Amino acid sequence: MYETEEYEYWLFGTQKGTREVLTTEAWWSYILRTLGVLIGIPCLIGFIDRRKAINKYEAMSSNEYSNFQREVYQDMENQRRQDEKVKGAKNIIKIFKLFNN
Repeated sequence: MYETEEYEYWLFGTQKGTREVLTTEAWWSYILRTLGVLIGIPCLIGFIDRRKAINKYEAMSSNEYSNFQREVYQDMENQRRQDEKVKGAKNIIKIFKLFNN
């Protein structure tokens, strides 16, 4: 992982010595290990979350599942209505901007 390297400084007089530096293989090892951790942790979290959701839905009765579907559909409809209101308000603002210019 480390190799010995000779160095020589010329700034404040000549100074020679040796130091231990990481090899290229060691740098790549650290980089790939870091990338593996950065990619692996979100994948693991996603897998655990998906498994938890599947277990939750498998444990629901058909009545609970149909009630949940109805609630989700109502939320989607409410969101659609809110989006239409926002679009209407944006159109009104655009019209006022056209008249003010």
